[in-house]
Amino acid sequence: MADIHASAEPTADSPPWARRFLRIFALVVGCTALIVAAINLLVFSLITRPEYAAIVQMGDGWGRTYKPILHDILKPRIAIFGASWTRDAFDADEITKLLGKSAFNHAVSGGLPYENRRFLQSALAANPDLDTVILNLNSLLLRPGAVRFNYGFDEALLNVNAKGEPNDFVGARRAYAVTLSGAAIGLNIDLLYRIARLANGETKQDVVSSYQRRDFEGGKPGAPPTGADVPTPAIIDDAVAHAGETGDIRYMAEFQAALDLVCARNLSVYFYLTPNLADGWGSGSMPLAKKFAVLNVLKARAFTCKAHLAFYDFDYPNAVTLEYTTNPGLSLYYRPDGHPRPTVGMLMAARMFGAAWPAGSESVQADFGIDLMTAPDPIGWLKTRAEAQVAVWAKD
Repeated sequence: MADIHASAEPTADSPPWARRFLRIFALVVGCTALIVAAINLLVFSLITRPEYAAIVQMGDGWGRTYKPILHDILKPRIAIFGASWTRDAFDADEITKLLGKSAFNHAVSGGLPYENRRFLQSALAANPDLDTVILNLNSLLLRPGAVRFNYGFDEALLNVNAKGEPNDFVGARRAYAVTLSGAAIGLNIDLLYRIARLANGETKQDVVSSYQRRDFEGGKPGAPPTGADVPTPAIIDDAVAHAGETGDIRYMAEFQAALDLVCARNLSVYFYLTPNLADGWGSGSMPLAKKFAVLNVLKARAFTCKAHLAFYDFDYPNAVTLEYTTNPGLSLYYRPDGHPRPTVGMLMAARMFGAAWPAGSESVQADFGIDLMTAPDPIGWLKTRAEAQVAVWAKD
């Protein structure tokens, strides 16, 4: 019987130049990776420096990758969570100076309820120094039907999984994220550009988009919103009639989960509603019935919650949200896209923490924000402000 292997074609050895090429290619790739990693690590060391930390935190990209890592390095006493409304409103540097303890802006652009709850969960798991949490309710409640997270969100970078169990290999994933990921390259290029501008004499207000100012010269910002949630006298009366009910609470799932997290620790927790321009520009306002429902949930939990809970409403006609009626020029309080500027964050912090008000804010202090948890008649207060909002829209 013939040997079948004898008739097979012999396998040719790889030519020497091919092996040499592969070795050179691997060496080039390895050296390039080392150089990129070294540069990224060098720039990363700048990110936590006080003069640049707040600039990074108010940036509109790569926050989902970097903020969980930066939070754990800085270990602030105050952490702030939300979407871009919140990212733009709070300058961590200024909040730290105002309150005398370190603050960190953990909000990310387009932050979804699930993302905000998971960021909070990771922060609580790794930071025993954290004693104060600020949570934007608009970011936790308004988009229950949206996807759970946006591009760039990576649960492997968080300290714990969704069940609260430690994440395996989180250190290795974070090491890769800050050395070789696309987010590292993008953020570092952006930061170096801003540092160069600062070196050329520009200020933080010049290089951070959160400080951009809307120009009211063209008139009022926009048209009133429309839809089923826009209050009318009938809707307001119906909401007040059912003020003691929570109704369909499926949209509260992530809010409730976040509440479970903070109530397990001795914290000061400030839930708040974004002060949107009163004519509906940048509208993200919460319907009156949902405000009542949130208040009911918080008051019920307050009896067993280890944390001190506050619920501040800033979203109604007041000197800030009606600025366009009195200021024909550059806005002090709002960006061109309708987001609150850091000037508004300072006002909110002054109200929430009983801190010093910014100079020139006398017209704001009389009626800007209230803690509905301690208000003597929160239902009446909310009803009156909702009616004032209807009047504003009718006038516009």
